[in-house]
Amino acid sequence: MGSLLKGTISGLLFAEFTGRVPLIYWHQNCNYLKPVASPFHNAFHDYYQRTCPFSLEDAFKRSANTYPKGTRIENFHTLLDELHQKLSLGEEYFTDICSNQASQADLVVFPTYITIEKALEAIPSDHRFHKMGEEALTEWIAAKFLTVNKGITDQVNDFWAQHFANTEQIVTVHIRVGDKYRECILPSFSRYKHQVDTFLQNHPGGKIYLATDSKHAVKFFEKRYADRVVTSPALRSSGRKGVHKTGADGLQIGNEILFDVECLSRGNHFIGFDESNVFFWVCHMTKAGINGSFSHKSVRPGLSEILLNRQSFKRAAKKTWRNLSSSSNKSA
Repeated sequence: MGSLLKGTISGLLFAEFTGRVPLIYWHQNCNYLKPVASPFHNAFHDYYQRTCPFSLEDAFKRSANTYPKGTRIENFHTLLDELHQKLSLGEEYFTDICSNQASQADLVVFPTYITIEKALEAIPSDHRFHKMGEEALTEWIAAKFLTVNKGITDQVNDFWAQHFANTEQIVTVHIRVGDKYRECILPSFSRYKHQVDTFLQNHPGGKIYLATDSKHAVKFFEKRYADRVVTSPALRSSGRKGVHKTGADGLQIGNEILFDVECLSRGNHFIGFDESNVFFWVCHMTKAGINGSFSHKSVRPGLSEILLNRQSFKRAAKKTWRNLSSSSNKSA
């Protein structure tokens, strides 16, 4: 959900510096859609308040000129499917929607997974956003447009009051496992424990909030910290399969992720892994993160994680080889 939300930030940023009204639409391909939903149900509204006063259907009714040309509500999902299947062409399409032709359209379709960095490149040099960095712009956009639905906020408030009402010092921890190993080398649980121990040494009366997709991570922390660690009753995996790919209720998974993110932002100190989108989300897209209400630190994998995991070893070897090749080419 973190990558989807970062794509949302890109779209909101594009709308802001081009002077458009943003309508965020998480459609039928969204992993966090409720099982039985109408064809044009907008999953974004299940989690966040509207960024636009009218619906997708109304947007098309109001638009005489769309980009891509000829896009209407009747063929909209077909267009989205084509873009979804050709994600590698996303940046090429992004160049198209920055063109003069697209700028004349009443309605422009922005693709889901354009990176924030790519959107930054398109900001005109005379725009006030031009000299702002990724983190600062993300915080500005999130503060303006991303407001968590009251139902989820109320659940977080009740949970927090139940478990942390009389606790002054709280360390929050996010551990991503599942299928994340395909993208990066994951730190061992002991590296998170080391950071937590440092916090608890300075705050002996402190407690821990743990958010994770791993049953093994929960067992690891409960064995070492007993009732000092608190978790939410979320769906978790015991293997290398992402919870969002288990076929479980998408709306439930989405609510659980957002619930965890909001909880992670409520402690005094946050520990995570900065190659997980959740780390960026907690630090730069939550109200507490934007306000700098907590300190944060990312753990790093070590040599043992590389050597003891064949997949990680291959990835590290390939990365080292690419770096050496790149340095060699530059020298030549």
